[in-house]
Amino acid sequence: MKNVMNINLLGIFLLYTLNIASQLPERVLVGYWHNWNEGVSLPFLELNEIDDRYNVICLSFAVAVGGDPSNMQFNMYSESSYNDADLKLDIADKRAEGKIVLMSVGGATGSFRLANETKKNGFVLDMKALIQEYGLDGIDIDLEQKSNVCMYSGTIQNPTDIHVTLMISALQELLNWYETTYGKKMMLTMAPETAYVQGGLSSYQVNNLCGGSYLPIIEVLEDDLDLLMVQLYNSGEMYDLDLNIHFEGTQGFITSQTEVIIHGFTSAEGLGTFSGLSASKIAIALPACPTAGSGYISPNNLKPALNYLLGNGVKVGDYTIKDNGAYPNLRGLMTWSINNDALVNCGSSYEYAQVYEDVFQPLITKENKINITSVKVFPNPFHDYLTIEGGKEGVITDISGKEVISFNTNKVYVGGFKSGVYFLKTENKVHRIIKQ
Repeated sequence: MKNVMNINLLGIFLLYTLNIASQLPERVLVGYWHNWNEGVSLPFLELNEIDDRYNVICLSFAVAVGGDPSNMQFNMYSESSYNDADLKLDIADKRAEGKIVLMSVGGATGSFRLANETKKNGFVLDMKALIQEYGLDGIDIDLEQKSNVCMYSGTIQNPTDIHVTLMISALQELLNWYETTYGKKMMLTMAPETAYVQGGLSSYQVNNLCGGSYLPIIEVLEDDLDLLMVQLYNSGEMYDLDLNIHFEGTQGFITSQTEVIIHGFTSAEGLGTFSGLSASKIAIALPACPTAGSGYISPNNLKPALNYLLGNGVKVGDYTIKDNGAYPNLRGLMTWSINNDALVNCGSSYEYAQVYEDVFQPLITKENKINITSVKVFPNPFHDYLTIEGGKEGVITDISGKEVISFNTNKVYVGGFKSGVYFLKTENKVHRIIKQ
């Protein structure tokens, strides 16, 4: 059980961490973290237990209670000593390390439809409160189910269905509020299912499966959207740009469906034209292991497909990329879910994170590459001395960011520190430490 500090100090700590500059990493590994437990088959993880290679973390999920978007709630798993206060401190730790932490909205059982202005206003107020309470970088939109997503009027360029126009308005309001409040951009990601994006290519899907219904939101918010992570799983078959069919779980499915959203297309049934997105806004989204969802593809087959898309490998699968230069700016990977990736009996432990490390980490040029060497700092909370195992050079700052002491030894005297929260920075890692 962690030491939980005085609630007033916790509030100051979260306010401080909200003012840490948010910047999307040069390459991303996005993962969804569960706020529930599924027992032995998928155990609960504390946020601090997540593999360090995950640099964008989506908390799953803020749900609309009873389908009411003016009653958004995020409830922690209650049968554990790990509680809200622990989670908030761990979020602050992740953000201090330069990672992005988002609140994912909706999911399979908590999605909703903004039916009127009152519901939109309630949704905006609740999301502001959750962002402030947990000290977050922004939100991820994961609306699912036809009843919540389907649009019945308008086009991609001219949406008129009220739940679409109100969602656009709500997100714009949140973006403006965050920038005004914190002096930086709110991170915004989306993780729609294939039917609601690439499904716009198919007359059948447009007419029967709400094909393309996410496209107006993506199109209008293109400049504000940081990542689009279309779920290339639980999908079935989809068209490529030439209207040839590809099946999930194959190399051709991954390459073709990724190019569709980068290249853009004219939708079926007069829905309009989707302009496409920069490859730098795309994270390829796949299941972490065989039991995480249909569409799983082994690392041995996935890595050549990714390298082909990036322009670092030969053609694989049954799809030929149209852009001869390929897409070297492709941002990275997303998976459902971190909890699945951590399992030792589903594939191998963190095999998806290893794919990211093998393919994308060598492409990082503008920032320090991920250091996954274990650095341990103890005791924590501390009294007179701190031991740094795995590193011996760094600095300790107070909660305001002011340097208190620098050190070049693995045992540091801290007996003169006042009680409170500090940050110890060493080996490209940031550790939150508490003086009792």
